[in-house]
Amino acid sequence: MERVYDLAKRQYALVSRDQVLGLGVPVSRLDNEIRSGRLEVVLREVYGVRGCPPSWERDVMARVLGAGPGAGASLYTAAAIRNVRGFHRGGLIHVSRPWKQSRKGQRPGLHESLYLPEHHITPVQNIPTTTSERTLFDLAPRLEPERLLRVFNDILSADLATLGTMEVMFAETAKRGRWGSAAMRELLSTKGEGYVPTESELEDLLESVIDAAGIVLPRRQATVGGTTAPIGRMDFLFDWSRPPLVLEADSKRFHKFTSVILSDQRRTLLLTAAGFDILRVNWWQLTNEPELFIAALCMKLGLVAA
Repeated sequence: MERVYDLAKRQYALVSRDQVLGLGVPVSRLDNEIRSGRLEVVLREVYGVRGCPPSWERDVMARVLGAGPGAGASLYTAAAIRNVRGFHRGGLIHVSRPWKQSRKGQRPGLHESLYLPEHHITPVQNIPTTTSERTLFDLAPRLEPERLLRVFNDILSADLATLGTMEVMFAETAKRGRWGSAAMRELLSTKGEGYVPTESELEDLLESVIDAAGIVLPRRQATVGGTTAPIGRMDFLFDWSRPPLVLEADSKRFHKFTSVILSDQRRTLLLTAAGFDILRVNWWQLTNEPELFIAALCMKLGLVAA
């Protein structure tokens, strides 16, 4: 039993019946631990060390263990575990496992897949979880195109995956005719080599407003160097403009503190000293006065506003 409890320490104080038996512990000894109160039944054939505090992560781990070998947290739950923006911990727990004839352990949120190889599952916070690429593929048919693109960009921006690993996942999974192949094919076909994702919904909105005005889209996340000090990475850069124009999207979340404001002002001085022009815009301006923003942008770029 010492090995059982050592294993439980790594699994939010949980073990499955299969794991206990796999360690050579007889059923009679397991039953004795339950009767003594050292272990308690958490789910069918999943046991927890009594007294362990509850948590969402522990609930997820229990569902994964209850689903059997090869299972992992998936879909919305996997995205929440990886802290992908827009997905929150709580609600229905989603778990995927390889398809099996038995209905053992079937419960809401449990999904079975005809193709779920071992390398599509990886531990995150010690919880077996579908990889970022597989999570995106599984979510693809369940999300609206705009939200799917946002999740795609967030995963790339957070370095949770690359375009290359997503292409590999698509090649592995889509050829089996899986639900979601069409959505992923359309997404990947438009994001080729050199694609740079936006990093926020504000940047998505900014691109949409610029594109709707018929202006050539600027480079995203361009690194700019100064003459007196390195300046860093800009949200957008019109490098064909003279002088080159830096476009910064100021979100309320990151631009409401004095220290951030002072840093922004210093960066503006550095950009000006290095020969760049700069234009800042926020969410309110883009949603309430987009025409004014486009007029100012056209003036900076030397274009005639439509």
